[in-house]
Amino acid sequence: MKFCQKRRRVMIYNIGIIGGGMAGLSSAYTLLKNHPNLNVKIFEKNPYIGGLLGSINIRGHNIEVYYHHTFPDDYKLYALMDELGIKNDIEWETGSTAFLYRGKIYGFNTAKDMLSFPVINFWEKFRVGISVLLAKRIKDWREYDNITAKEYIIKIWGKSVYEKLWVPLLRAKFGPNMEKISAAWFIRRIQLRSHRDTKGERLAYLHGGWQKLIDELIQKIKEKGGKIYTDEKVTKIEKEGNKYKIKTVNREY
Repeated sequence: MKFCQKRRRVMIYNIGIIGGGMAGLSSAYTLLKNHPNLNVKIFEKNPYIGGLLGSINIRGHNIEVYYHHTFPDDYKLYALMDELGIKNDIEWETGSTAFLYRGKIYGFNTAKDMLSFPVINFWEKFRVGISVLLAKRIKDWREYDNITAKEYIIKIWGKSVYEKLWVPLLRAKFGPNMEKISAAWFIRRIQLRSHRDTKGERLAYLHGGWQKLIDELIQKIKEKGGKIYTDEKVTKIEKEGNKYKIKTVNREY
């Protein structure tokens, strides 16, 4: 008697991810971890990986392109860091923020600081308090992604509070793009930062810099068969039949 075993055909899927920032790296890592039959490639236009979280090496030291910290509610990130074995490298610090007004620096960390803040008057401060409470009660901040932060702040917080308080802060962070920022981003920031205690805001940093997180993700992606290309700016995506081609400044994939 002869036994025959049917072999199930294993389909290999090609996945192209444009951008080697945290979104691209974490997507590649998750795909490869859960679906070993995927062929994943990351295309990054810069010579370094990490995007806004990336670092440049100066005399043997990794210097972050932009400074970063995380909040106590960033549970998914901490779960990822735990998987990668670097969660114990998190260091918690108390953040300190200040506002420069007419040549004088005012603390901008606690409710007490807000009450003594001279930029806005008593009734504006009262409205700020009510607006913070309303923002904290919003269950799904994603529903506000179709309106701008400017529209939301003027409607809820008031035009004078927007001009006195938020325009300087938004301009410092986003420059000419400040009026394009969505209300969803603004509301989520308020929700996260309203959880501070009487001493200030608790912020997390990674000992040795966030490059450690980037390096761990790169290593895991490569171990699972993923490929990462730097200096590969994607210029065009073309569809041929049921397939897609990715064209970069250097070649075609």
